Amino acid sequence: MFSVFSGFFLFGASGTGSTALELHGSIGARSLIGLSQRIGEDPGMENAIPLDSGDILAGSSGIGVDVGQWSISSNTSVVLDLRVEYLPFTVEIEGASYSIPYTLSNGTKFVSSGDSFFDLVRSNGVYSSQQNNGSIYLKRIDNEIYPPSFNYNTVITFQLESN
Repeated sequence: MFSVFSGFFLFGASGTGSTALELHGSIGARSLIGLSQRIGEDPGMENAIPLDSGDILAGSSGIGVDVGQWSISSNTSVVLDLRVEYLPFTVEIEGASYSIPYTLSNGTKFVSSGDSFFDLVRSNGVYSSQQNNGSIYLKRIDNEIYPPSFNYNTVITFQLESN
């Protein structure tokens, strides 16, 4: 198994925002894929993701807060797997480090870091963006109280692999 693409999301915390990830391209003999990616609003203002209220909280019902959209299209003949890796939200405040754990959802299931994010669909030799798209949801997995800050950050990495 080898990696053919990695894409990154950077999120800030304490407001409202969204992000989109779009992967387009073809994988040929050299196993390369093109990338088009849009990053959401700048963290640190009212447009960051709230970590202390609403659907993101562990005790709330549902799958979390919608933080972005993704889509993939490719005309490869190989089987592709979209994997995701992510780190907790972290911040350093007055010399103390804080880490807020969370999980991601693709809308139908929660996905642990390092796992396959979505079962991609190939039809007539093509991975179309109409069949391979969706939302990315984020939900905290603890009920701890953390100090407020606009500087919490995390990195979410999507990796497209061929088998």
